[in-house]
Amino acid sequence: MSNLTIESAKNHPVFNQVLKALITNRFYSELQIEKEKVIIEKDILDKSIWLASIISTSIEEEDKYLSSVFGITLFLEYDSQEYRKTAYIILSRSGNLIASRFFKELMTINSITGNLLFNKSFGTMMDFELGSKIALNEIESGNGKILGSDYQKHLWNVLTKTNYNTAISAPTSAGKSFIIQNYIRQTFLNKDSFYVVYIVPTRALISQVSEDFKKILGNDVSINTAFIEKENEDKGQFTNKEIFILTPERTLKLMQYSSENEFSPDLIFIDEIQNIEDDGNRGFLFEYLINEIETYWFRSRKVIAGPFLNNPDVLLKLMFKEVSENLKTMFSPVFQLKISFKPSKINNSITSKIFFQEKLINTIEVPIDFDYGKDVVQNKLKTTVKILLRFGDKSKNIIYLPKSNYVEDFAIYLAKAKNNDDKKFILSNEILELIDLIKEEIHSDYYLIDTLKVKTAFHHGKLPEIIRGELEYLFANGYLDNIICTSTLVEGVNLPAEKVFIPYPKKDGNDLSKFEFGNIVGRAGRIRDALTGTIICLEKSDEDWAEEFFENEPDKEITPAINKILKYPINELIAALNQPLDANNKKNEFGVIFLKLKYLKGEQNLIDYLNNKNVDEDSINLIVENLSERLRSIKIPSELVKLNPSIDPELQNELYLKIKNEGIEKWVFHDHKNFYARWKKEILITKIHEESNFYGQLKNILFKLDEVFDFNNEAYFKHDISRSLSQMVFYATLWLDNRGFKELIIREINFNADTKGIIDKENKNDINKTIKEVIKVYSSIISYVLVKYTKLLSDILKFILNEEELEKYKHSISLPTMLELGTSNTLVLLLISKGISRSIAIKIYKLIPEDESENPIEWLSKQKELNIKNIYNKYLKRKGFLLQDKEI
Repeated sequence: MSNLTIESAKNHPVFNQVLKALITNRFYSELQIEKEKVIIEKDILDKSIWLASIISTSIEEEDKYLSSVFGITLFLEYDSQEYRKTAYIILSRSGNLIASRFFKELMTINSITGNLLFNKSFGTMMDFELGSKIALNEIESGNGKILGSDYQKHLWNVLTKTNYNTAISAPTSAGKSFIIQNYIRQTFLNKDSFYVVYIVPTRALISQVSEDFKKILGNDVSINTAFIEKENEDKGQFTNKEIFILTPERTLKLMQYSSENEFSPDLIFIDEIQNIEDDGNRGFLFEYLINEIETYWFRSRKVIAGPFLNNPDVLLKLMFKEVSENLKTMFSPVFQLKISFKPSKINNSITSKIFFQEKLINTIEVPIDFDYGKDVVQNKLKTTVKILLRFGDKSKNIIYLPKSNYVEDFAIYLAKAKNNDDKKFILSNEILELIDLIKEEIHSDYYLIDTLKVKTAFHHGKLPEIIRGELEYLFANGYLDNIICTSTLVEGVNLPAEKVFIPYPKKDGNDLSKFEFGNIVGRAGRIRDALTGTIICLEKSDEDWAEEFFENEPDKEITPAINKILKYPINELIAALNQPLDANNKKNEFGVIFLKLKYLKGEQNLIDYLNNKNVDEDSINLIVENLSERLRSIKIPSELVKLNPSIDPELQNELYLKIKNEGIEKWVFHDHKNFYARWKKEILITKIHEESNFYGQLKNILFKLDEVFDFNNEAYFKHDISRSLSQMVFYATLWLDNRGFKELIIREINFNADTKGIIDKENKNDINKTIKEVIKVYSSIISYVLVKYTKLLSDILKFILNEEELEKYKHSISLPTMLELGTSNTLVLLLISKGISRSIAIKIYKLIPEDESENPIEWLSKQKELNIKNIYNKYLKRKGFLLQDKEI
């Protein structure tokens, strides 16, 4: 079809009139006001179908999306066989074959092989066209096949038929992660040896990705969520097939092993690559990691991915100095209905605006039974509850809020509102079991239990992993109606929703960027579950942020954080380089650390790096001159300082010199017959370090580290947590002693109520504040801040100690891993590193026979169930660790 014909079809008033009417009718369907639907005359509809079929033949992505939306809305609004066939033809031509699964009356898909068979004939010529398109878009999946979109098939071909580096940009709903994971699966099936490092930005994503891979790889591939160096060298560190699903921090530990041993992955995949522009530690850590990859894993194939990236191949070249295939698309197989609500001048009404392709296409007054304009000013959270109850009572919804306290407040408001209704909630066994799990793992008065009773949950970064994972599972599988979340859920966690409600355009206290907003709305509609998704933004009368977001594409040029720093006025950058080490809030702290690390690799190394970043010569000279003066007394070896890129090299040097000058005796654990004894304070104070118990020695070591790094300041100014160092030591000891969150929480409640008298342990609000605080302490202080500095200590010790001493003090070397994973038990560490949550690992490790302790995952895979609560067995079975029912 000629470009002129396609352009004429796109601009034809009949096509645009009908498409607008179809989208508007979809609006009425989603808002449950069907009686208001626009009537479309048959001859007009038929003519628009003819025009849509012309547009679908275009090679332009925007045209294909336009025809795909027409096909989707036609399919949803008309159930006659004639129009269903027509909708399928349009979707097939537009490349949206993923939608085939929804045309069940026209075709059957074999659940084993994936083969598609038509139940109805479209006519000889059309059968041939549609069949040929299916053959072209088939993708291998295990022993069967799946149908992919044009984009998915193109991505598949690049991954499987070339060995090019690949830069991927696609909307959340485009199915890029599915294709990448399927490619990894097929490569493991086809190769005798294959190693993958799959890098994700957060620990929350580790859990979800590892579960996905466990389902498709089973026990044929070793799946690792942390790197733990094996003590028994005779056993070998790796099997022939390994996948590591790691955060950047955990990847650096694997890379440290690589620098001392021969190991290089075949494939490195970096997901959510947009995090490289984060101005905090995350962005600079990504930048540093990428530089290290270029040094140690330069032969590996690199694949990067993120949503809405402008010129992703340019980003990859900027990162790795290597060319790549550019696989960018804005095409989504899902149609997203974008709506804003504003106060209306009509009583008991809302002004609703509908947006499509960055344009306002309709404004409609929608009746409601309350005064939205007045209520939204008084309390926006409570007004959002009313909107949700009115327009989201028949859908699965995500409610995005900027802060965790908003999330919990909203969940409580919603639970109260739902309990005031006459509606009786019939809870599934899955929800009831999760309620029991929360009582077992956290506390029986936790607010999350109240919300689950109305099929709602809140989700934020301070939930224990096992609870967070179960909530995601229940929502994804339809057991929950609503999930209220902060940005932790929408930053990569794969959770589909029919509707997304957004009352605030904020993230914490900052305005959302267009890119962040696009990533949030990307959760509305996933092709696995539906052809559409709806986004509803709630505005006050003086707000226009929804319109601004909807009328601008989220597509953006990613600028690495270090590039942004290097564009600052040179006097600002020099001032940051020379700021005092003990400043509470250091300006551009992590950018400064990054530049210091670069300098310590060698002056020329920094100069070359800055030249590559297009920094002018005068600025380079000033930066180098100031760093040379500042770092001239550094004695710590450069190969050691590079292992901890989040810590200022000057502070690293201070610790290094302290240990060298004092000797190692006060910095290591000394094992003896009373090492695990429990002593009272009166006894502890009489013991020298070498003779103290584990608690006493840990306290001594952490106090000495605190003299250099001042944990209290960091806890307060960066994490908003006020705890004494003695308290941190006590928490860490309990953590390493396999204590569950419930015990830790009850201890804190009793201490605050009975000893300090600052809370009432019968007061539910006090209990929940304590729960939140305890979880925050362990997630932010114990398993992050303390890990960061004990890792530096461990690295220095490894550098200083001889082989005999390394064996003698191995407990000291393992301390950061034990703190991060939450145990001092070797078997529990191994279980956690294979993807089992800490909560369950500390429940099952005693059930594993001693002679199976070196390969517990294989032993678990042969067990039908364990002698633990049913929900724990279900968790292990669903994650693929226990014998699957079909295998019995």
